[in-house]
Amino acid sequence: MVDYGHCSQVQDNCGTLFCDAGRVGEVADAEGVLEVTATRRVELNLGWACNNHCLFCGEQERRERSRQEGMFKIPGDKVRADLARYRREGYNHVTFLGGEPTIRRDIAALVRFACRIGFSNVFITTNGRRFADRRFLRELLRAGLTDVCVSVHGPGAEVHDKLTDQPGSFAETERGLLNLVLEGCRFHTSSVITSINAPHLAEMVRYLNRFRPLHLFMALPNPTGGAYRDFARLYPRFKVAGTHVREALAVARDLGQLVTVAKLPFCHLQGFEGYADDLFWGREQRRHINTQIDAEEAGTPRIDQRFADRCAHPLTCRTCRFRFLCEGIEAFYLIRRGPAELEPVPGEPVRRPSELWPSGPRDRETGSFLDSARAVSSAGRAENECRSVDHGGRDE
Repeated sequence: MVDYGHCSQVQDNCGTLFCDAGRVGEVADAEGVLEVTATRRVELNLGWACNNHCLFCGEQERRERSRQEGMFKIPGDKVRADLARYRREGYNHVTFLGGEPTIRRDIAALVRFACRIGFSNVFITTNGRRFADRRFLRELLRAGLTDVCVSVHGPGAEVHDKLTDQPGSFAETERGLLNLVLEGCRFHTSSVITSINAPHLAEMVRYLNRFRPLHLFMALPNPTGGAYRDFARLYPRFKVAGTHVREALAVARDLGQLVTVAKLPFCHLQGFEGYADDLFWGREQRRHINTQIDAEEAGTPRIDQRFADRCAHPLTCRTCRFRFLCEGIEAFYLIRRGPAELEPVPGEPVRRPSELWPSGPRDRETGSFLDSARAVSSAGRAENECRSVDHGGRDE
């Protein structure tokens, strides 16, 4: 289900984007709110305004359009109404997306409101720049913020600032990471793999590991927005990306750092297939992302399918032993570059993710990444709940 005006995505037992677990059971309380026995997550976009201008940003067209339509910033009342509606429907995890959520003046009030109405997890995806102000970060933690994912696209200012097209952005993001560590907030990082930063991935893993994030997520770009407009320059070829990704994963394995990789086919993960992000979602949790296509664009070559299942398996892949687990190739990549880089891996077909765990970050008996992360999440949430007892704030 997608509310196009607000660009919200919801996850339930159908198994949609980044769902932590399928719905196990539900009971309605006196107010009709569904109590669920597992996490159900909703992602709310708070608008398209951002203090970075990433070259690869998949939202460039939406940002331009939202300025014209007056939706550059989603009104706070609209956000609160949607939060209340999704909570009544039984969702207990909310992720705030952008643009950049932290540049809103009312972001702390929205976090506080979400906690007050019963969301047990409040997650923000951010470039981390505003967390350079430790007082601001503390305000969000006191309001009830439980999880953070920080976008980092290079091991230093030269690479990161080039990709964000914002001089000084790396310095602020780095300070934000340090403040997250000092405040004891659990966090993840997210990095988009481009032709510009691919040669620096191993160095970036070493750099980020110093901050001890729970998880490093790396992915090739969505071929929309900036990555569509400048595809030839920004989108690395699979062979090039694969070489650098494997180097980075070797470093991660030595460091004991959890890393997962998305949008790189298995045939370019030789020896590291177990690090494919797609493996960490059970059959009931597979991505099922609704399509968003504007009617006026339907007859044009450029169709906005940011939330569509755009992947395909060319005939080349039919003999690959990973064909049942690999999520496929971006169709646009195939159109532009063809299937020549795909090399089917011979052997008995692999049908279960657990068969590849020995080659990945979860090769121990402690279980899957999701099991481990959920245990960490429960412990950390209790700490943040203690922080928010005496916040004394008011909703704006």
